[in-house]
Amino acid sequence: MQVRNVRWFEVDDVRQALTELEAVGVAAVGSVEQDSEWEQIHFRAPDGHLYELASRREGTPPTP
Repeated sequence: MQVRNVRWFEVDDVRQALTELEAVGVAAVGSVEQDSEWEQIHFRAPDGHLYELASRREGTPPTP
C-alpha cells in the first residue's frame, strides 16, 4: 500500500475557491465532501501533486 501526504489549505468558502480554480483550468478530483465540521475538495495542481482545500462548516467553532 502506498501512503501519500496531502497538503491542505483552509479557505473561507471551499465551493467558491473551487469555482476560482476551475476558471483557470484546475479540475477537482471527486466532489465536495462533508463531515460534521468541514467541507473539503481535492484537486491536482499543474505540478502534478494532490492538494486539498477545506473550509469549516457554518456554525462550527474553531478548534483551539
